[in-house]
Amino acid sequence: MRDRVKSDYELCTGCNRCVRECPMEQTNITYKDDSGSIKVKIDNSKCIACGRCVSVCKHNARYYEDDTLRFFDDLSKGVSISLIAAPSIKMNIPEWRRLFTYLKHAGVKKIYDVSLGADICIWAHVRYLEQNGIKPLISQPCPAIVSYCKIFRHDLLERLSPVHSPMACAAIYMKEYEGIRDSIAALSPCIAKSDEFSDTGLTQYNVTFSKLNAVLKENCVKLPEEETEFDHCESSLGSLFPMPGGFKENIEFFMRKKLSVSKAGGFDVYKKLNTYAKTPVKWLPDIFDVLNCSDGCNKGTACCYDRNMFKIDRTMDKIRENALDNRPREYFEKLYNKYDGMLELSRFTREYTPLHTEFTQITGEDIQKAFMLLNKIDYEKQHVDCDACGSETCYNMARKIALKVNIPLNCVTKVMDDAKDEYEINLLNIKEVEEQKRMLAVAEQASQAKSAFLSNMSHEMRTPMNAIIGMSAIGKTADTIERKDYCIEKIENASRHLLGVINDILDMSKIESGKFELFEKEFNFEKMLQNVVNIINFRVDEKKQNFSVRIDKAIPETLICDEQHLAQIITNLLFNAVKFTPEGGSVNVNTRLIEEKNGNCVIQIEVADTGIGISKENQARLFHSFEQAEIDTARKFGGTGLGLAISKSIVDMMNGRIWIESELGKGTTFAFTVQAKKAKIKESAPCRPSVSFKDIRVLAVDDDAAVLEYFECIAKRLGLNCDTVKTGKDALYTISVKGDYDIYFIDWKMPDMDGIELARALKQQTACKGGKIVIMSSSAELSKIETEARTAGVNKLLSKPLFPSVIADIVSECAGIQRQSAQSDPQISYADFTGNCVLLAEDVEINREILSAFLEPLNLEMDFAVNGKEALRMFSENPDKYEMVLMDVQMPEMDGYEATRGIRSLAIPKAANIPIIAMTANVFREDIENCLAAGMNGHLGKPLDFDDVVKKLSSYLKQPSTQK
Repeated sequence: MRDRVKSDYELCTGCNRCVRECPMEQTNITYKDDSGSIKVKIDNSKCIACGRCVSVCKHNARYYEDDTLRFFDDLSKGVSISLIAAPSIKMNIPEWRRLFTYLKHAGVKKIYDVSLGADICIWAHVRYLEQNGIKPLISQPCPAIVSYCKIFRHDLLERLSPVHSPMACAAIYMKEYEGIRDSIAALSPCIAKSDEFSDTGLTQYNVTFSKLNAVLKENCVKLPEEETEFDHCESSLGSLFPMPGGFKENIEFFMRKKLSVSKAGGFDVYKKLNTYAKTPVKWLPDIFDVLNCSDGCNKGTACCYDRNMFKIDRTMDKIRENALDNRPREYFEKLYNKYDGMLELSRFTREYTPLHTEFTQITGEDIQKAFMLLNKIDYEKQHVDCDACGSETCYNMARKIALKVNIPLNCVTKVMDDAKDEYEINLLNIKEVEEQKRMLAVAEQASQAKSAFLSNMSHEMRTPMNAIIGMSAIGKTADTIERKDYCIEKIENASRHLLGVINDILDMSKIESGKFELFEKEFNFEKMLQNVVNIINFRVDEKKQNFSVRIDKAIPETLICDEQHLAQIITNLLFNAVKFTPEGGSVNVNTRLIEEKNGNCVIQIEVADTGIGISKENQARLFHSFEQAEIDTARKFGGTGLGLAISKSIVDMMNGRIWIESELGKGTTFAFTVQAKKAKIKESAPCRPSVSFKDIRVLAVDDDAAVLEYFECIAKRLGLNCDTVKTGKDALYTISVKGDYDIYFIDWKMPDMDGIELARALKQQTACKGGKIVIMSSSAELSKIETEARTAGVNKLLSKPLFPSVIADIVSECAGIQRQSAQSDPQISYADFTGNCVLLAEDVEINREILSAFLEPLNLEMDFAVNGKEALRMFSENPDKYEMVLMDVQMPEMDGYEATRGIRSLAIPKAANIPIIAMTANVFREDIENCLAAGMNGHLGKPLDFDDVVKKLSSYLKQPSTQK
């Protein structure tokens, strides 16, 4: 029965919220740990699992445990399980029917509505009162109330109703009258239900709404669209049980108000129970209907949404009205007669066993001794009553100290007085003075480091800002389109550089604050490298460097890890390699599989260059925040000094390591390892052709032996019949000996005969006219020679570095084989949102103009609101006009969170389901979670990426092509 609520003492700050809110005096014990910090622990023998401390803790130091993880684990093992769902699921999980479909697919056998058990519970109470006479009775559907009586008020057990709770009644009915032999799991809004299930043994799992929601979210579960109803949903007024007074109204309905019924809810109910115990029987109500939660089970201690109670009350009232209006009283009497003939009352009743717990007894003298420990001798000091310690009065604080559940150190006034005395003593302490000097020296060093960092950041940020401002001024006065385009291009490049600096600072800030997190997902390893190459290629082309990428064929095609941050590491290393390698030098990326065990892979990635190199004495500084090898290097090449520190932090989080091998003037190799999981191989993987290539003959021509070696490896992997030669003359000779090839892959730059000359020579030979010719070169060079190559009869152009999937696609196309890449993205540039209207809430005019210009080609109608209050008004006045809301978060008058909650609470059908997408520069995980918690469907980070915006629109809006 115990240990439902637990504490994380490292997170506990001793703020006393739990002490203040707990209705039990001796349950929370305040103490000082070894480091002198105030902490609060739980005496579980006196905890009734009311859940109040969990709900008020702001530091995640209090949490509860239920059976959700065990439930899913047992399902996966094939354990036969049926469910009982509390009616409050409809208020907490609006998509409950889709959830039921998901659970059925996971293996759940039957799903029953607790409303059925509530009807049986009411029937049992009516018959119990009729058979045993009317005498004061405390209703007991609430397990926290039962625990309170069993631990603290044994004298109330004889007054406690013996009828099982609705959840238990439903379980009994399923087992004994429906013949269900499965284990029973309860979907409940209550932490304390676990104690009831432990006492009765009727239910084996307490699966709470909040934990269930957390598991689904953590595992990124997408609920199916199919909806499933309860397997047994017959009920009369039982669905009223989740609302406060539902039991009272039902009893009064069936007993025709022959009884006096009082009700109480909330955490002061325990004081009322204490008063009830001291009240003479003649003054007691016939039934005292009590609940731990003031707003009923619809907002139980384990609920997951901040639901509007007025909406809940209205919904419950409508359910009651429908039940009464559509069913005459005879219906309920007939139902109860049916229960009389079918059910045995004794099977739905229980007995209570008191728990004998030791309680410390104190006297008035003990309390006065506690006041002495607090230095509260006179009346005035004993009645400060600041409430900071968690007790309502100083007297209650003294009681708790006497009971040894609180400590004098927790008294604010005492601590303040002690601090003053200690401060005066410390001023005379020489050691303290020396410590202050030492701290001053540390502070001066930190100040110098801060100044150096700010100076570097100032340079890194002002340089692109100067370019942006300068080119903007030049662009205004430019008299030609070409000149304006030139300025815009420079502004764009400078802006992206500035954004990169800002992103580095933000990443480092998240790492330093412990808020940097990894997000694992399934991705194609080669496709990720292609995306990185696309980012870096323009810089490689600018410096005319030789660039190659080699992918170990042993690396699984699809991996599971944090793709975005893995790409960030490789991009950081590549940018450094290109930056510090002179024109005409080489930059190479090599990847290999170090180990694979039980689906867990260790991948090593190396970035090698022929650049300036780094001395041994400076290599150790590279992975420190805000540092570069030398000051002159920073001045000459720029950079924040954060990239390698960020990369090392990410590698550490991926359970890998990063190192450097370098020598001045001879280049540098950065290498790192990461751990990733192997994903299932997809049939449409880009390096796994769906048809055989073995009959296709390919000749590769390149003067670079390393390129030929890698091409031959790729060809072998693809199953191609491949030969390789180093020169054009060797190619012509090989053809004369071995005959024509189906496809020729030819490097453009070769010493004796370049690729275009060889292409012309091949086209002149009658035997070779049928072969397809592919020219290979850097992307910048290909754009220069494209026209000449086409004239020479070249069929395809291939950009270096080489990737297996790209070669596979070219071979397929040249051979007339239809292939569809599994990694191809939708052509968002052709999106058409004709017929859709979106409401944009954004207070900054320039942001409205930018988004409007972005989306103008997409035929999307837009209305604008300058703050959340106006957005709420516009939607409420014309909800059917809008298909989506784009909501800025920080706005005057009413922010995006409040506006979203306002829309969701409107009594309009569309308000609950319209997609609301946040737009904010706040991109930490907690910011995104705050958006989702407010009722938003998704998040777009600022500055906005056009492709991301269109993808987000496409996921929610219909396009003409999809409406046919």
